[in-house]
Amino acid sequence: MRAIGTAIIVLFFALLFGVGSALYRVETLSSSPDFQVGPWQGSLHAGSQAADGLTRAVIARTAMLALNREEAIYYIASTDNDGRALSSSCRYSLTGGDMPARWWSITAYGPDYFLIPNVENRYSITQTDIQAAGEGEFLVELAADGVRRSPDSLVLSNGTGPGQTFSLLLRLYHPSQAVLAAPEGLAVPIISNLGCL
Repeated sequence: MRAIGTAIIVLFFALLFGVGSALYRVETLSSSPDFQVGPWQGSLHAGSQAADGLTRAVIARTAMLALNREEAIYYIASTDNDGRALSSSCRYSLTGGDMPARWWSITAYGPDYFLIPNVENRYSITQTDIQAAGEGEFLVELAADGVRRSPDSLVLSNGTGPGQTFSLLLRLYHPSQAVLAAPEGLAVPIISNLGCL
């Protein structure tokens, strides 16, 4: 009977160690991008059939539902251009221009990798929004209160409570050959901190 108890304890700690080391490895892989441009980073293997198990685990964990590289390239930012973690306690501006792809979008995600609830039910800024405004360049404000400070800007919510981390996901659908060849050469949007609570 004592041997069974010992076996159960050993099995419990083996499972605990196995699951813990797997989660640690997935987190480590998440922070090791294939390319980086300012705060934006990504993987060349997202959505690829050649992706190994760990890469697929990272994609599954972040719920990105990645397409292969010829269909879409993904850039993720979890810090501003000064390297500070994105926080719902702060306001941000996101400035940039039209990007070399058939279509693109920028979506804000909460710390759980789900869309951030907001009264406007607006979760992304897209190429269509920019074209509707008649401008090749854009200004997006990110704020928990969803209040627009500049009349020329679009607004996205960046959280539901103070101090929440969030991330931005830039998707380029059918990117240009130049981006496919060198994703680190993209003129990515600039994320500027406008002040914190």
